[in-house]
This record gives sequence, structure tokens and C-alpha cells, in this order.
Amino acid sequence: MEEAFQFGAEGLVVPVVQKRPVEDAVKVFDEMEAGTIQGRMVLDFTN
Repeated sequence: MEEAFQFGAEGLVVPVVQKRPVEDAVKVFDEMEAGTIQGRMVLDFTN
């Protein structure tokens, strides 16, 4: 576990994150149910 934290601290682990507008929420859920999402999705509520 300590080694994993060290990798993160050194920038050797890059998370896969996509930001999508909240208007795409239905599409994101459809992709999630289909199992086609890679990594994490974040819905942007700022617009």
C-alpha cells in the first residue's frame, strides 16, 4: 500500500477521468449501463 501511495506522489499513476456537462447525464448513465466507460465520469454542474 505504501508503494502505491508513493507511485501516486511521484505522478506515476494517472487516473482516467472525463468531465461531461450535466446535460449529458442520461448519455453517461447509458454508457455506464453498457459498460463502455473507461475510468471515472464527472458531471459538471457549473454551467
